[in-house]
Amino acid sequence: MREKGSRVLRTQEDWNEWQANSLGAAILMPQSEVDRAMWFINSRKPLTCYGWRFYDSDQVKIDTFCGVFGVSRSAAAIRLEQLGYLNRKKDYEYRDPLEVWP
Repeated sequence: MREKGSRVLRTQEDWNEWQANSLGAAILMPQSEVDRAMWFINSRKPLTCYGWRFYDSDQVKIDTFCGVFGVSRSAAAIRLEQLGYLNRKKDYEYRDPLEVWP
């Protein structure tokens, strides 16, 4: 059993699908273009994702990125994580700045 990112690859079909997705992401979102886009969108700083959710200004930034490349949020998140532009955290780590209760 191989593990890539947060996905466990149990079968040969899973492995083949992961490879196809990685190749597709590299073709649709080449590193040089991602670097350029992230410079404009967030000064090359990583976005933060809690589980698969983006909050606050990062939500607007990921939507902008998706619009530039014409990809889904999940495809964008996977590619950004591969290139070091995504900090993935657990859902429970998110702290809403407007939350009144500690």
